[in-house]
Amino acid sequence: MTPRRPPRPVDSAAGRLQRILHIAISLTGASAALIVLKDGEVAASAGTPPKGTAAAELAGFGLAFALEAEQGRARQDPAVAWRACAVRDAAGETLGALVLAAARAKAFAPGLDEALPELCALASDELGQAAAAAVLQAEREGLFAEVDHRVKNVIAAVQAMASQSARRAVSLDGFLKPSPAG
Repeated sequence: MTPRRPPRPVDSAAGRLQRILHIAISLTGASAALIVLKDGEVAASAGTPPKGTAAAELAGFGLAFALEAEQGRARQDPAVAWRACAVRDAAGETLGALVLAAARAKAFAPGLDEALPELCALASDELGQAAAAAVLQAEREGLFAEVDHRVKNVIAAVQAMASQSARRAVSLDGFLKPSPAG
């Protein structure tokens, strides 16, 4: 048996979400996996949707499926087998859903019910970190905008003083020469 290579480190949130989805497909036997945000945007996807199903259809239907399943209701689709769970932040706010889909004829692997909550927790951690990074970036951009605004105000004040001094000077030498009082 050949030794397994350690996984390559992934340095982006999108790459880490992608890895989570590939693990989900490997563990569950799904043909496609998505992480859909609550606004319907697909944060990451992996695999191939079941025949006759578009990725956008998977995203919309999958998010609705996850939220309905959480409330004890579930849709039945004759062509696609669905499994999904809500992805939540630490405060319990729904961020989106991890959605698995397979052709109806293909059964999910045993152990899915144990693996799915763990996979959702990994996705939740990753999305939470990405959200925190976005907040920090927004704060950083706000601080840069404030510094930029203040620098422009200082430059405007210096220009106004120079303009006022230039109006009082009778010559260029008089403008450039320091005043005897200063």
